[in-house]
Amino acid sequence: MSPRLKYPVVLCHGLFGTHKYGAGPISAGDYFRGILREMRSWDVTVFAPRVHPTAGVYRRVWKLAERIETELGDTPFHLVGHSMGGLDARLLASDPAWADRILSLTTIGTPHLGTSLADMATTRLKYLCTGLEWIGLDVDGIHQVSTRHTIRLTEDWTDPPHSACFSIAGVPDPSTTFFGLRPSHHWIHKREGPNDGLVPMESALGWGEPLPPWPHDHFRQINWMAPRSATAGVIASYRNLVERLADIEPSHLKRVYVGQSLSLMAGQ
Repeated sequence: MSPRLKYPVVLCHGLFGTHKYGAGPISAGDYFRGILREMRSWDVTVFAPRVHPTAGVYRRVWKLAERIETELGDTPFHLVGHSMGGLDARLLASDPAWADRILSLTTIGTPHLGTSLADMATTRLKYLCTGLEWIGLDVDGIHQVSTRHTIRLTEDWTDPPHSACFSIAGVPDPSTTFFGLRPSHHWIHKREGPNDGLVPMESALGWGEPLPPWPHDHFRQINWMAPRSATAGVIASYRNLVERLADIEPSHLKRVYVGQSLSLMAGQ
């Protein structure tokens, strides 16, 4: 049976996200590889707005809000953010003008407490980042997912008062982790314990109501670098999430429209 989700889902991409990966007419897929197609086959209205791939959250969220407004008007929706996209989603939801339209907010592999891998990258690659900034590339997003910046960045953000808020961590078996992430997975594990190859579990669960972890590394959470045998498991994880979101719509949210305004009251 198809999930009974009535309202749209907005998928927020992380760092280095783009509309599609490839060159010219050749495309290897979009950020959420094959996931939008599957969700639409379940009669879910879903879209993934593109924002700046490396900028900081405030610049990214300005574009995110603009594109949601263009696509959905004043329709309520569910937010699902992967990696830094979860921070984008949290910032959008902290705005009172948007909070009442957001039915739920789910983050997947999001570094709510930052990640020591970003600390190392911004330290050892300091001159590379400086060079990129010198030629005009905005790389604030790379700095903002470091442990030194993320907590300070988010300390004043408020949670949406009427939204269900969930977090999901990736905890893959090392033997099934994409080989390109195995060194970082091992490096983070020695310092911070279970992780998805880029984000520690503790950081991914540092905000919202924790849901059962996914057995997918950071790339496979969006169906990249996954063998054909693993794709079904990734899609099943998204299907389970959609079913959870469908269950909260009738039982926890009452929607009252007054003209073009919307108010949400929990528990009605």
